[in-house]
Amino acid sequence: MSNILIAANNICKVYDQDILLKRGANFYALQNIDFNLYEGDFISVMGPSGSGKSTLLNCLSTLDNVTSGVLKVLGKEVSQMSDNELSLYRNKYLGFIFQNHNLVSSLSIFDNIATPLILNEEAPDQIIDKVNEIAKKLNIQKLLYKKPNECSGGERQRAAIARAIVSKPKILVCDEPTGNLDTVNSHELLGMLTKLNQEGTSIILVTHDSMIASYAKKFIYLRDGKIINEINRNNASQVDFFNEIVKITTQDSLLKLFNDTTDSKNVFSNNIDSSVTNSEVVIENEDNNKVSETSNNESMEVNVINKETKPVRRIVYAIFAGLEYDESSSKRYRILHFEEDTIDFQFSNIEKLHVTYPEVEKAIISMCSRYVPSFPMPENRFYLDLDLVLKDGKTYKFEVNNQRNATSLFDVLHQHNIKVEDPCGFEELYRSKGDYLVRHRWLLYNFRKIAKQYHLDNPRGESKSFY
Repeated sequence: MSNILIAANNICKVYDQDILLKRGANFYALQNIDFNLYEGDFISVMGPSGSGKSTLLNCLSTLDNVTSGVLKVLGKEVSQMSDNELSLYRNKYLGFIFQNHNLVSSLSIFDNIATPLILNEEAPDQIIDKVNEIAKKLNIQKLLYKKPNECSGGERQRAAIARAIVSKPKILVCDEPTGNLDTVNSHELLGMLTKLNQEGTSIILVTHDSMIASYAKKFIYLRDGKIINEINRNNASQVDFFNEIVKITTQDSLLKLFNDTTDSKNVFSNNIDSSVTNSEVVIENEDNNKVSETSNNESMEVNVINKETKPVRRIVYAIFAGLEYDESSSKRYRILHFEEDTIDFQFSNIEKLHVTYPEVEKAIISMCSRYVPSFPMPENRFYLDLDLVLKDGKTYKFEVNNQRNATSLFDVLHQHNIKVEDPCGFEELYRSKGDYLVRHRWLLYNFRKIAKQYHLDNPRGESKSFY
């Protein structure tokens, strides 16, 4: 199994979708989001109110459905999972800590913590042992037979954490877990989450507090439903990480205050600003001892853009210079531009691909099938996979959603003398069966055999079950 626990590729979320465009436009809560949660990750998410933080969390945790794009959990595409499979995933692999605890007031703390175990039909003696074990770990064993309204805010939050982790989930999702806690309890909670992460739990944390966000290993900043900045902590100290987070959030706040139209990509830099002065921040360690840590940016090792070791396949629509294209498709997907002299793709507001054709070593052609919910009935659809391998060794992977003008892709590659590796013969298929419906029917009958024969990483919508 891959070490990617959650993989979001070009996901969008529209509430109250205007399918017929009677309002003239749809309003995106999330737009073109790419996100990977790896085993051992601790990711903090920040952004102004209405930026899409909670929506992102709900979609990644399968509490809400994405409008478009591909979302996978533990290697399986969410759109293909039944209600029973989703329930099994949430019960067995996912823990959720809510801002307002969401404890059942009529149940004791013990029964609240035991609820996931009861739903999983574990033996009564095992339930007692596990609840007592986690209560001792979180120092709430004296509260087990109290009701939630008999406990303080910090105690209720620890009980909510116990409920979330008692079944030892692979993934812990936290939505403003410190929103109702004071500073001391907030840092105590973050110490617990850090220890859980060190023990192997992967964590996604939404917060409004830069100091809370600095406990993570990676930082993501959202605005208007888009990821506009990312930072990997790497080997930087927590103080330096905190200072970089503050710089990003402060810059964004000032942009909104002074000039709403300013493009953030002209403000955020890949280099650490050496003008940031030394600062002193008080951080509590696991023993609640206050430690004063001085920041010096000379040792800063934070990367503003996340450089992933493995290329992610992006879902795109290709537009070719001088040729007509489907405007409705170009609005649904991000655009891979084949210009006269260059190939361009905008990964995000702060990262893009811009290469000339001579820089491309070769193009590898493959195909994927995807199970797509559609009216009047779901169906399998087929898309070309394009790997662009550059002469400097870098590889960029795309899933090209063009259907009726897909042969233009082969024309452009040959026109610019780019070596095309097409072991399955898909170019011949597209040229001999130019009509989309004829080609689609042929693939419905033959693609499974082709995928097996050529060991394709597919059918993409038929990955093995995660349980």
